[in-house]
Amino acid sequence: MSCLDKGIEISDLIASSNTEKLKKVFVDGYQMEYLFEVLDDEIMKYENYELNQPNIFYNPFKNQYIYTIYASKWIDNGTDWGLGDYLFVFQIAFVFDDATQKVSVENYRVLKDHVGFKTWWFSFMRSYSENSCRRNLWADSYGIIPPPPPPPVTEDWLQN
Repeated sequence: MSCLDKGIEISDLIASSNTEKLKKVFVDGYQMEYLFEVLDDEIMKYENYELNQPNIFYNPFKNQYIYTIYASKWIDNGTDWGLGDYLFVFQIAFVFDDATQKVSVENYRVLKDHVGFKTWWFSFMRSYSENSCRRNLWADSYGIIPPPPPPPVTEDWLQN
């Protein structure tokens, strides 16, 4: 799957903090500023955030493949599922051209706050119930595990 391979290439650039090559792929610096800052400051390394495994699904409404890269720390909440402390969520919409067999980036977004994480997580989980997204099929085929939810925003949580 070409879109998955392209997403893995970009994940590798993020994992190696290669902002120079990322800047060549994503020329619109405004959306990417936060991600570049995180990578340049090596926040993931020093704060023990880890990148997720490859994660992709098909959006049949826009004929796009949505590849998601996120950096998170697992939070033990006493369950097997846990919670996720997210540093960023980076979603890339790829389009595959059957005629040329080429993958192109249609659009992308970087999420960096709790509201964005919560909205993303709920939409991510809803895509599992939409058969045309192929998420269940690909999850089973490639061993893709859904991300844990972000923690609730409560005064107690914010004080800790």
